[in-house]
Amino acid sequence: NNHWIFRAVPDAPGQTELDFYVDFEFHNRMLQKIIETLFNEAVKRMVSAFEARARALYG
Repeated sequence: NNHWIFRAVPDAPGQTELDFYVDFEFHNRMLQKIIETLFNEAVKRMVSAFEARARALYG
């Protein structure tokens, strides 16, 4: 599951705050730990790509 919430930043015209939430669960605990490590890195990369694209489009 994941969801994105966009909010205008009070007292900062033109700025937007983003809450991005990702959740997953595996029944196998060992697999869960392995995937958590890899997934955290993947989420960091997604956020970086999102921020880079937003900067390219909106400055």
